[in-house]
Amino acid sequence: VCLASLTANGAGKPDEQYIEIFNTIMSGDEWKSKGNGKRALEMYLFAEDRLKKLKSAYPTWNGKIVSFRLDYLKRRIGPLNVQYPGTIIPASLKQANQTDEEAAAVLTEVLIK
Repeated sequence: VCLASLTANGAGKPDEQYIEIFNTIMSGDEWKSKGNGKRALEMYLFAEDRLKKLKSAYPTWNGKIVSFRLDYLKRRIGPLNVQYPGTIIPASLKQANQTDEEAAAVLTEVLIK
């Protein structure tokens, strides 16, 4: 999994943010294919949260792509929520006070475990 950086606080250009979100989605898909649905769900929830923030901050940026990805996430999250009720985004992924570099390091560590 390739993650150049992570802008947990939403900083950066929308295309950079989208690439990071897309990488998170792909990480979720990878975890799911390895049989770790709970970790996949955490990644999907994190990606969904960030994608909604991107859409809110840049409402005119690639609306069709954002809507497609939100729908994709909805279809992935629904069944996993049934399997793993109460799953939330881990604090290690969503810490408002982290620098971009700290957040990237945490996510990279989570993805390689």
